[in-house]
Amino acid sequence: TVLVTLVWLLRFGRNVSHQVVLAIGAHPDDIEFGCGATLLRYRETGCHTYGLVLTAGREGFISKKESEARVNEAHAGAKKLALSNLEILDFPDTHLSAHKQKIKDAIEAVVKRTKPDIVFTHTPHDLHSDHKTVFEATREAVRGACTILCYENPNTPVGFQPAYYVDVTDYIDDKIAALAQHKTQAGKAYAAPDVVRSSAGFRGTQARIKY
Repeated sequence: TVLVTLVWLLRFGRNVSHQVVLAIGAHPDDIEFGCGATLLRYRETGCHTYGLVLTAGREGFISKKESEARVNEAHAGAKKLALSNLEILDFPDTHLSAHKQKIKDAIEAVVKRTKPDIVFTHTPHDLHSDHKTVFEATREAVRGACTILCYENPNTPVGFQPAYYVDVTDYIDDKIAALAQHKTQAGKAYAAPDVVRSSAGFRGTQARIKY
């Protein structure tokens, strides 16, 4: 079930402990951008949180050493978010649409193994073709077995309208710390702490909370 109409501010007043949460991203920093603070909050309520990244983010890097840096950064970010486990696959980034069936199979295998109650992934409205492919593959792999929630990131168009909010006021600094582990991406304007904080503050205003 994809939640698209219900406006729900999750303050964790209900018991969500022991649930299993799976976050899926196309590239090494997508999970941190999309739902990093939320994952940490779920984790601290007692949930098991898992991450699945479909590419190693090799595009744009010349040497093997440089490309391996993104994998190491992703694991460092996962540690900051206290993920139960992070799995990074090596599908070719910027070309995921050509491997959709294999990506679906890979996601399906992780879903069967972890048995998540909630899956976070990209929105189908994303402008990045890799992100769209991951959403489509996730939807097909899950097949209604659990709730799918779509997150936004720097490639998400302004027309994205959230229907589900999580109060992460106490966790925004942790999200920024996790993103800071991706040092190869530090020069990008959207990765700046003030931009990340402003985005969370904007959504917080809509939900009548700080972040």
